[in-house]
Amino acid sequence: MEFLRHKPIFEQIAEMICKKIIEDAYPAGERIPSVRELAGVLSVNPNTVVAAYNLLADKNIIVTQRGIGYITTTDAKSLSKKYLENILVNDELKRVLKELKDLGIKEEQIIKLFREI
Repeated sequence: MEFLRHKPIFEQIAEMICKKIIEDAYPAGERIPSVRELAGVLSVNPNTVVAAYNLLADKNIIVTQRGIGYITTTDAKSLSKKYLENILVNDELKRVLKELKDLGIKEEQIIKLFREI
């Protein structure tokens, strides 16, 4: 995974997990990779993965189960969609629109581009 510079790595990892949940790579009630497993695969510090998992746990997307590790909740898919949609609308879209405005692109042009897409 290649990480973006403008966003904390733990947030990017959390988003990646959500995308995998939506794609059914991690179905509801199933185990996700351990902190050490994922840290090794992504070549990041385990504390970074812990921060990502804590974020997902705060959103009720994953829970810890003694003896098993982290598992997805029954609502993980819908909560993941909601979480990613919120990020896309409130972070990414606002950032892009601000950049377009800063470049002097008129609202009408932006709306036209949006409709074309």
